[in-house]
Amino acid sequence: MGGFYIKDGADTVVTYPEFDFNDDVQFNQDLHRPKGGDLYSYMWAKQNKVTLVAPFVNSSSAYLLNNWYSNRTPLSWGWEVDSPNNVTSGYIISSQPPVMNMQRPYPDLFIANIELGN
Repeated sequence: MGGFYIKDGADTVVTYPEFDFNDDVQFNQDLHRPKGGDLYSYMWAKQNKVTLVAPFVNSSSAYLLNNWYSNRTPLSWGWEVDSPNNVTSGYIISSQPPVMNMQRPYPDLFIANIELGN
């Protein structure tokens, strides 16, 4: 499997997530059954959420991820950088900056805990 691409308009960060990668879709919907017995489903929102842990992130990618988090930069992400079919848009929605820990024993690599959503 190739890398997982996260990009804004100008810069691209390529990560190689671990096996606990999670891609989830949540639908906001309501089911209603009137007296006649028919079932009606009303869906008004669809939210994509991606959670991944990416080890061995270099310092420039770590800076970009934390900068995008701080500035709420609109991003797009997917498994193939130029494929319009598999690209999702949104923001980094983590409760804390995505890159906070170094990857031991490497002094110039970091671990990224990234949560993306729209």
